[in-house]
Amino acid sequence: MVELGPGTGAVTAALVAQGIEPSRLVLVEFNPTFCRCFARAILRPPWSRATLMESNGCSRASCASPRAAVVSGLPLFNKPLKLRLRLLADAFTLLAPDAPLFSSPYAIVPPIPRSYSGAHAGPPNAFG
Repeated sequence: MVELGPGTGAVTAALVAQGIEPSRLVLVEFNPTFCRCFARAILRPPWSRATLMESNGCSRASCASPRAAVVSGLPLFNKPLKLRLRLLADAFTLLAPDAPLFSSPYAIVPPIPRSYSGAHAGPPNAFG
């Protein structure tokens, strides 16, 4: 499982509390300060078996095998549309067939404009 934007670790803690084995978690954080704080505060046994990456996205190369799910806590509306679409497209390429992507975009509307409603029908790079 990949978590994009683990931030302070609240969602990560909930995932582990629900039984997700920390060794199955790849945590991708863009903010270097959050990364350092997260590493100090959270990545202790048994959490130390999780993989923490400092990155602004997650590519298949860095998350080698297809993942059972992607959970995103990224504040997508704070990002330009083109970057939003790239981040989501990258996330979809990580998933095993029929695996879910959960996102909390911190808004009451989807982070992808209605004009892109058909983009999901094509391959992930169809987002541009």
